[in-house]
Amino acid sequence: MYAGANYLADLGEALEQLRLDLRAADAPIDLTEVVFVNDEARDDSDLVLAQLEENYSFANVITLSRNYGQHGATIAGILHTTGDWVVSLDEDLQHPPQLVPALLARAVADQLDVVYGYPEGRVHSAFRDWASRTAKRVIAKVSGADQLNLASSFRVMRGPIARAAASTASHETYLDAALSWFTTRAIRVEIDTTDPRVQAGEESGYSLKRLIGHARRALTSGDMRVLRLIGGVGIVGVTAAVILGVRLAILWATGDLNRDAVGWPSTFSALLFFGGILALQLMVLTEYAISSALHLRGKPAYFTVDRSRDTELAEHFAAHPPAGL
Repeated sequence: MYAGANYLADLGEALEQLRLDLRAADAPIDLTEVVFVNDEARDDSDLVLAQLEENYSFANVITLSRNYGQHGATIAGILHTTGDWVVSLDEDLQHPPQLVPALLARAVADQLDVVYGYPEGRVHSAFRDWASRTAKRVIAKVSGADQLNLASSFRVMRGPIARAAASTASHETYLDAALSWFTTRAIRVEIDTTDPRVQAGEESGYSLKRLIGHARRALTSGDMRVLRLIGGVGIVGVTAAVILGVRLAILWATGDLNRDAVGWPSTFSALLFFGGILALQLMVLTEYAISSALHLRGKPAYFTVDRSRDTELAEHFAAHPPAGL
């Protein structure tokens, strides 16, 4: 919660309706808790949240000591959950709670661990939407965290995996990159939704500076696959230097070497060789740095998960198909 006081009452009603719908359908799952994270809201969200706690037994409000941004608030919220499944969603109804069962049904049907709900249409301006999608694709390829290409802030996550990823995600670790350390069973499902803030003509809470910060965090959260290209350049340089050196030796031995260019071929060959060696050394140092960074950030050697209860949920949703997708 940062600037969504005008939407919180409707959000509370939508969550209560979701809980009642699940119970009416006798679903083998229940909405047991909703964690509202007050990220030093700039409006009177704290007053509305206090009222929600009085009105709904599932409401649990936590207040951060200062504004940490959506990334930090999301991590805090996840770590205060206890459920088998965890959903992250914005407070402004951009992510309608009624779509949660459909995303969950997809997850248990295919025994997935993360399902992202991604808007199928335009969310912000055409340029901003294009820039966002392009940046995600490029960063996913460059960083080595391919799952970032799927990411959105509307997530249905298996609880143990969500909490494990959140516990390792530091201030500089992108949550979705951390999720990819624990599972690759993730997909993106397009949903029909719009941003109420955009429809109301409100400005986005994300400035260009904050968006660039998100991109930087996402870029450095992977294994920086692009840096390994340095080693490839080094190998090419050393190989070219060796070939050129052999060629020069043959020309010198046969007397065909151009005496007017003496010194330049050998200098160029030496530059290629030692430049390639330096590039290879830099690649080795980079590998050590990446390995150390991932270790410090808590990337696990392994993680266990229990998906045995998915069948029961899948059977329920097959008999009672949820609407929304």
